[in-house]
Amino acid sequence: MNKKELAALLNNRKYKNIITEEEKKLASDNDLVVVYGYSDDVVEITGAFDTEAYDMIRMDSDGILPDRKELFDIDPEDDSNDEAILDFLKRKNGSVCLYGNYKSYWTFSFKKRGVSFYPAVETFNIYDECELYCIGVVFHVDDL
Repeated sequence: MNKKELAALLNNRKYKNIITEEEKKLASDNDLVVVYGYSDDVVEITGAFDTEAYDMIRMDSDGILPDRKELFDIDPEDDSNDEAILDFLKRKNGSVCLYGNYKSYWTFSFKKRGVSFYPAVETFNIYDECELYCIGVVFHVDDL
């Protein structure tokens, strides 16, 4: 399955019934990432990557990068986090930031090194009753 086929499969789903476990596995098996709004402040990311976010999340083709605040908010005497910090710093410059924006419905934007970035995504619509709730995105990890 490719991103266009998966987006078509997810299109016009109802809020809270967006993706099945089988579809998540199918996305994961094909290195596809599905992003959609799940409430007025939570973004779900599933498939090849699996997490949730509240505003911005940083990712690259290897996965989700750790939260910068948590990574660097450590005791200066504690060096147990050094490898994770070095890994973050190596991956940071090539990573993409995904931003969720909820006004009357969810939309998503991407930035790379602070500049708007437009990966090759496919979109799908999610509805809450008859109202557009979210324009979700599907992309392949290599698109990052």
